[in-house]
Amino acid sequence: MASDHTELVVWQLASELRVETLKLTRKPAFASDPRLRSETEAAVSSICRNIPEGFRRRSNREFARFLEYSYGSSGELKSLLEDAQLKNHVTPDELAAARGLRYRLDRALIGLMRHLRKSTE
Repeated sequence: MASDHTELVVWQLASELRVETLKLTRKPAFASDPRLRSETEAAVSSICRNIPEGFRRRSNREFARFLEYSYGSSGELKSLLEDAQLKNHVTPDELAAARGLRYRLDRALIGLMRHLRKSTE
């Protein structure tokens, strides 16, 4: 069992995704769209914040609920990055790393949520 949220694969992937996303939002084209930039950064930060918050909850059920919030924010991030591509703020090649990390994170979140829910039955 992990003694700190930073030991969790889901948090490590979320942290990597945050770094990749912030690289994208620092591009000059994103600066021309402050609302999209702000929403994109808020979505990826939400993913990262909910994991440690849930980790510190008293039950596996509560932890799973916070992972659901992270999963939802991941969906929001996907949509925001698609918007950025449609607006030509980023290219598909520039999005490749973030897309790959988000996909891996989603799978890890789903797996951990399932595990936590089984252990509460």
